[in-house]
Order: sequence, then structure tokens, then C-alpha cells
Amino acid sequence: MTEKFVRANLRYLKGFMTESSLSAARKTHVLLGDFMAVAHRSGVRHERRSFDSFEGEWIIPEEEKRAGVILYLHGGGYTCGNIEYARGFGTVLAGDFGMRVFCCAYRLAPEFPFPAALEDAAAAYEYLISSGFEPDKIILCGESAGGGLCYALSLKLFELGRPQPAGIVAISPWTDLTLSGKSHRENREIDPSMTTERVRFFAECYSADRENPLVSPVFFNKDSAAFPPSLIFAGGDEVLLDDSKMMHKRLCDAGFRSELIIRPNMWHAYVLYDLKEYRADYDKIGRFLDRRLADDPLYWSRLDNAALIFPASRRRGWHNVFRLSANLNEPVDRDILQSALDVTVKRFPLISSRLRAGVFWYYLEQTSSPEIVRDGGYPIMKQRFLEVRKCAIRVLYYKNRVAVEFFHAVTDGNGGLIFLKTLLAEYLAEKYGADIPAEKGVADRLASPSPEELEDSFAEHCGTVGRKRTDDIAFTLKGRREW
Repeated sequence: MTEKFVRANLRYLKGFMTESSLSAARKTHVLLGDFMAVAHRSGVRHERRSFDSFEGEWIIPEEEKRAGVILYLHGGGYTCGNIEYARGFGTVLAGDFGMRVFCCAYRLAPEFPFPAALEDAAAAYEYLISSGFEPDKIILCGESAGGGLCYALSLKLFELGRPQPAGIVAISPWTDLTLSGKSHRENREIDPSMTTERVRFFAECYSADRENPLVSPVFFNKDSAAFPPSLIFAGGDEVLLDDSKMMHKRLCDAGFRSELIIRPNMWHAYVLYDLKEYRADYDKIGRFLDRRLADDPLYWSRLDNAALIFPASRRRGWHNVFRLSANLNEPVDRDILQSALDVTVKRFPLISSRLRAGVFWYYLEQTSSPEIVRDGGYPIMKQRFLEVRKCAIRVLYYKNRVAVEFFHAVTDGNGGLIFLKTLLAEYLAEKYGADIPAEKGVADRLASPSPEELEDSFAEHCGTVGRKRTDDIAFTLKGRREW
């Protein structure tokens, strides 16, 4: 989209949003979410998660380029925005940056005032950690109220003695609910998207204790606070401009790292609209993500000698796939199984991988977990090469059965069995809270893979190969094939 197009439509929406009821404003946010998601909808998949007090949703790109996860906290003045709205910019983040995004649709005021939103954000953060993400691989991102909530969450984590995330990307963060910034006066007539009156209404809905740092993070006490590095964007024409400027200054004065980018003549949360004229901001976010997550690249590995034969020997009737399955005592819950798979594949990064072709050799590259599908065909259906290049395993379910089909280059039968056992252990842990020890073929689901698991064991243990090319050829099975 272009700046001219969006600006023209914002002036229309400003009048509607200022005068509309809260119910109508909430419906408008849903439409905005659908509008933002259009460009990247075909390149991601969505997985809903329900919690006691809020709805969440995973947005997973088809091609995962960066390890880690973005916890996205949407804006809307703490009064607007549901999971459909959050899905909009969450889809943009996942599609543009090739990174998993988890959207938290926290409870809204005035029905659920402070601290409901902060409690839900903290629960979402703990959910990511319990799913196997280290805190230093979690990036917080939010716009407007969601941006302020990112900073409030960091303060709450410090208060609870919990580890900080890797970084914060804050887009026009609302950090001062007392509305003390002079930009409320200076930009009153030129802000094309927001009014101080509407912001004051949102603040009154959310909390009466508006100088509380957990409500207005700009008032934090540096002796009782911790923040990860920040990247802040703001529009030069927005009434909330000083919220970004004051937060940036306070962070820097307190010794925390922060970078502030102000785009002249731009409006509140302009980054959400993916404007052609400001694509450089997305490049800036990408570099910030790379710096914060630089020490955790996606795993990759050349095929070892035991695996090289499988892509080379694929034929019309011989596609080198094997299957392992388990029967439960009850029907499989597909959503819980998908959640368990998302945890398990992080433990086995080169099993949930895709086959890539290098200049001289094939290699495996870690990818996101495949989408679980209903087992509706015959077992061990042929994997087209295009499928193997997206993900070299399939996970299927039917009634009480869970099955995994592996392209043989990613593992052997023993490795496949360990993967399946670990997946089922995580499934039972998530569904029933079962405490299944990491033994008898069950791996620790939250541990990192050991170096031995990622090495080329053939090269490590085969010793010197003494045979020559002139020696006898390999033994060949003779007789008529039965399949």
C-alpha cells in the first residue's frame, strides 16, 4: 500500500472511530485485521490455542528462516482487538520475517480492567517457555497499547524474578496513560488517525491508577526494573509521539539499550500498514531480530553416508518412506497433538527438516513442524519430491491412532521410535498433566539436542575404508519383488 492511499482512508476512519460506540470500534478492528493479513495469508498456517482467560493463536510460516518466536500483543487501547484482529499483523510478522508468531488476545476493558491484560500477557509468556522456547529466543512485539504492555510485561517479569525476553519491538507504544506528553497539544490538529479524547476514554476504561508503572511503564523506577534492548517506531504527527520519546529517553538514562525511529509526517502505528515508502523499517526490524537471535541459527546438516542413498535411489515404485504408529485407548485430540508436535520437533531439529539440494550434495535444514492431517489414504503414500523439500516427515491421526511417516534420510527406525515416543509423552503431558520421565526411549522434550545427536556418526565410527573401486560390487538381492 502507499502512504497516500492509507492516509486518505485514515481520515475517514478517524471520524468514525472517534464518534462510534465501543462495540462498533471493536468490529472495525476485526476488519482491519483481515485487511492486514491479506498479503501473507497463503504463506502461513494458523493454530488456535484456548486458555482459561484468553484466546491465543500460532502463526507459522511455510518457510521458517529465523529460530525463536515473536510474542505479539495487539493494540486497541486495551478495549478493542480480539484474536481476529491480532491475526492481521501477526500474519505480516510471520510472513515477512519467516518466524513463528504467537498472538495473545488478552481480556479487554472495561469488562476486564487492569491487571487482566497484563496477567494474560504473562501467562502467554510462560506458555512459550513451557513449550520449549528459551527466554532469550522470545521477542516481544506490540503496537499502541500492545507496545506499552510489552514494557509492563518486562516490569512484571522482573517483579516475579522471571527471565527477560531477548528484545522488544514497540510500534507507537502507549506508555503514559496520564496523557502528560505535550504532543497531545502540539499534534492535536494534524494527527490523521487518533484523538486525545478517545485515548482518554480508553485510559479511563483500563485503570484509575494511571501512574502505576505496570499501567504507564514510562514511570518505572530504574532500581526495580529490567528491560531487554528495544527498537521503537513512532510517527511524527501522532498525539502519542511523546510516549515513545519519553520511554526511549528513560530507558537510555537508566542504562538500558533503546533505539528510537521517528518518521516525520506519519501517523500512529504506521508500521502496521506495510507502506511501500517505508519498507526500510521492516529491514530494520529484520536486522534487530538477527542481532537478538544471532546465536541460535536454524540447524542444518549434510546427509551422512548412511542417508545419501535414499534421495539418490528414489524411483516411481520405491520412495524410501517408513511408518511408525501407536494406538491410544481413546480418540486422538488433533489440536493437542499439534501442540505436542510443535514442542517435540524443537527437540529433534533434523527430523522435522526438509531436504535441500546444495551445489554438490544434499543437506537437511530445520523447518517448522508439519501440519497434522487426518490419515485418510493408504499407509506410506508416496512423498513427492516437492513435499520432501518442504518437510521430510508426515504426522497423521485417525480415530485412536497416531502415525509418523519418515523419509528414510532423516532417521532410521530407532530414531523414529524415539521421536514417536517423545511425541506421545508430550501429548499425554499436555492433555492430562502426566509426568513422564525421560527414559526408555523418551527424550527430554525441553532439552536441546546433544552434539552427538547432530554429528555424522558414520564418519565418526566407520574407521578407515580399505576397499577399492575395483573390488566386487555390493551384494544384490535377487528374485521377484512381492510389492
